[in-house]
Amino acid sequence: MFKMINDKKGFALMVVLAFTIIIVIIAGTVLAILTSQGRLSEHQFRRTLAYYSANAGIQYALEMLRLGTTNFDGYTCTCCDDPNSACDLSPDLELEQNNQTFTIVVHIGTETNAGDEFDGTRPVSATVQYSTP
Repeated sequence: MFKMINDKKGFALMVVLAFTIIIVIIAGTVLAILTSQGRLSEHQFRRTLAYYSANAGIQYALEMLRLGTTNFDGYTCTCCDDPNSACDLSPDLELEQNNQTFTIVVHIGTETNAGDEFDGTRPVSATVQYSTP
């Protein structure tokens, strides 16, 4: 009654499904790698911007120390004229970049001394705080 035919349509369907699965796996892997690289690039960009922001804050504080002023462009340095005290620049410096705010806290240390005399140097450090949007 019924004849068995040699049907190759089923085999072709399996081959197409196998190739489709392989292509989907490769595409998913490529997408995951690209997403990861994008995040790493963004993080590196923020770190670089934070580094240069901290450097700018330090340069700002050094200029205040060089001028020997306690008030410069709206910022105050309560210890700039007293070598025995340490302070932070007030208010904190802020930088706005790509809808993200970087807060720069600049700390000015006490003047170092060699024996009984101050040698005219002070440690200045900066910390940058930022968050990922």
